[in-house]
Amino acid sequence: MIRSFYKSKEWAGWAYGGGLVLIVPLWLQVQMSLAINISYGRFFTLLQNAEDYVDKPQE
Repeated sequence: MIRSFYKSKEWAGWAYGGGLVLIVPLWLQVQMSLAINISYGRFFTLLQNAEDYVDKPQE
């Protein structure tokens, strides 16, 4: 059934177009998640290293 769906010229547009409609948003969601994780990673790394930035420890 799947083979005839993807090889049929009548349904090829629906088969490949529908697959593309599913794959592209998934890829975009992964890219956005990566960008958010990178920005959060920088922020939390800054918070973890905040104790290293003491102005004058002698006072």
